[in-house]
Amino acid sequence: MKKALFPISESASTITLKNNYIQITLSKENGNVVELVNLMNGESILAQSDDLAFSSITLSETETVYPSSLALENEKLKFVFKNVCDVYVAVDAYDDYIAFTLDSDIPETVRSVSFGSLKADYYWELDNENAFGLSAIAMTTTVNPEYYPGGSAKAVKGS
Repeated sequence: MKKALFPISESASTITLKNNYIQITLSKENGNVVELVNLMNGESILAQSDDLAFSSITLSETETVYPSSLALENEKLKFVFKNVCDVYVAVDAYDDYIAFTLDSDIPETVRSVSFGSLKADYYWELDNENAFGLSAIAMTTTVNPEYYPGGSAKAVKGS
C-alpha cells in the first residue's frame, strides 16, 4: 500500500489538506470549504456557490443536515452533526490524489453520508495532457450517479 506523504495542517480556525496539485482548506466553524487552490499555478479555483459544504448527512428525502463544527482528531476529520452524530473521515494525501474514507458507525436514522464535496471553477482542456481537473471515484456498492469521474465535471463528492 502506498504511504500517505502529506500531513494535515491545522490553525485556530481551519484545517488544510494538500498534495502536489491541490490545497483544500476547511473551516472548523462549519466544515465548509473556504479555499481550493490549484498548486500548479497558485490560482484559487473554488467555485462560489450557495453550497460550500464539504460534508453532509441526509435523514430523509427532504432533510439534509450540515456540520455544526469540524475538528481534527487522531489525524481524522471529525464532522459534528449536532443532535444527530459525529462522522469521522480518514484522509490520506498522496502526490497526485487525496483519499477520503468514512471511518464511523452511522446511526440507522441517517440515510446517507456525503463527504469530499468540492466545486471548482477552472478552464478545462480535454486535449491538454497537463490540464488540471478534479476527478473522483466512490468505491462502494451505492454510488451517487450525479458525480462521474472526469475533469470536465468540476465537482466531486462521495456518498
